[in-house]
Amino acid sequence: MASSKPRAPSHLTARSKRIYRTVCEDYDLDREPHAREVLRLALEALDRADEARAIVTVEGLTYQNRFDEPRAHPMLAVERDCRVAVARLLRELSLDADLGETRVPRVGGAMA
Repeated sequence: MASSKPRAPSHLTARSKRIYRTVCEDYDLDREPHAREVLRLALEALDRADEARAIVTVEGLTYQNRFDEPRAHPMLAVERDCRVAVARLLRELSLDADLGETRVPRVGGAMA
């Protein structure tokens, strides 16, 4: 573990800075040289997902295209993609490695 308090990247939101500091204090991220970078990328994606959610909250789930047909707001895809990225990046950190595999195992590509 680092001897001093970890400094969160300045461009993250207050919430993400709190998460960054907590994770860095609670886990030994120095064991892997890229771990802090992975955490930063995860928190940037989390912030981006929150930005997309805020836009959808204001503008609505749908918009009317040029043919006056309802379409899903493009920020819904941004939010979804960012949340998937957050989950994958945090999984890469193996923060719950002591807990073992938590996903449901698959047999032949189907749910067991």
